[in-house]
Amino acid sequence: MAKIFLPYGQTDIEFNYDATKLTLLTPANISNTSLSQTDILVAMANPIDGQPLEEIIDIGENVVIVVSDTTRASGSEQVVPLLIGRLLQCGLKFNNISILFATGIHRLVTEAEKRQLITDEIFHAVKHFDHNAENPDELVYLDDTSYGTPVEVNRRLVEANHIILTGSIGFHYFAGFTGGRKSLVPGLASAKTIKHNHLLALDFANGTVRRRPGVGAGRLDKNAVHEDLLEATNMLAPSFLINTIINKNQEISQIFCGDWQTAHRRGCAEYASQHTIYIEEKRDLVIATPGGHPRDMNLIQSHKALDMAVGTLKDGGYIILCAKCPEGYGNSDFRDWLKLGSAAKMGEKLQIDYKVNGQTAWAFANKIERFQVVLVSELPSDEVESLGMQPAKDLKTAMSLIPKNLSGYIIPYACEAIPLVKKVAQNPNV
Repeated sequence: MAKIFLPYGQTDIEFNYDATKLTLLTPANISNTSLSQTDILVAMANPIDGQPLEEIIDIGENVVIVVSDTTRASGSEQVVPLLIGRLLQCGLKFNNISILFATGIHRLVTEAEKRQLITDEIFHAVKHFDHNAENPDELVYLDDTSYGTPVEVNRRLVEANHIILTGSIGFHYFAGFTGGRKSLVPGLASAKTIKHNHLLALDFANGTVRRRPGVGAGRLDKNAVHEDLLEATNMLAPSFLINTIINKNQEISQIFCGDWQTAHRRGCAEYASQHTIYIEEKRDLVIATPGGHPRDMNLIQSHKALDMAVGTLKDGGYIILCAKCPEGYGNSDFRDWLKLGSAAKMGEKLQIDYKVNGQTAWAFANKIERFQVVLVSELPSDEVESLGMQPAKDLKTAMSLIPKNLSGYIIPYACEAIPLVKKVAQNPNV
């Protein structure tokens, strides 16, 4: 028997398995190195397709630094202090610098989380602000994109001389990748803007709901959601970008600095080359985890792992998803949509009353109906059953709920891996 420790919340699940039946899927080319402060500073000083900060920023100008919330690790606790140090070297004062936490429609970042994201020292030295996607007093309208999305963003972005984006790059199930333009939209956009953009992920032709062609994880070209995000972000023209790739230890393994489009695109290409896994065939079982905290902090975030993992399954196959979900569903609206009971009902409602979390619920329900899902989590068993999944208190119990001797896969970091069947595989369009 082989042994593996599967990440679950902030701990691990020990799992002994038959390697003749279950194949471990982990990206072969992933980098687990950890960059030093010197490495990060060198990257900042040698930007991709752009000028260094000292040639962009003049003394007395105001800079807004955009920082991601806690739903994804980005190494901001390393990046932000070094970035602010560079800005001070450019002649700025602390009162010229502010930080905006890009929460989109997520909950606000707590004080403890802010200290963790930017360090105690920066928390006290630099002004920092929350974002409320529902408060019109905090928002300003810029223009409509060619897709018809009204672009409303946090007014502090417009009032600044320069915007610097930080964040991390990973797969996103309909925007293609995280990072880059997503820091502004949806990160610092209005709920209305987010709704219009996310709606582009769906196709309502012929009275039914399906995923829009071109939209999907690892896809950028001809992806309407991504193209709309680019147009919106270009209205603000960020001055600089710092995006990271984070390893399984939550450390910065690679960094991309410079032009907000070129540097991000290069980072996406690098991420895709490292995290695409080619398989010979689809099988009857997959055991997957999002990758531990923060990827499994709630059911909304954990869905991203489900979306990736089902790419290894035959129709009707079994998936055991080990996602702790200490914060429950992640949003009461998401829960209410799931309680509608079927993807068809959710699709009907989306056509007349689209909601961002409704789309995620619809995507979730489609997988529950197509596959047999067993969920190992902290969610109440009756809640899990009401959603059409089988609850299990632990992985041993979950294994007892499925047929014996199934062949399958194990994906310890399912949020970070695109599995593609070799004979039909195409490289992600980055």
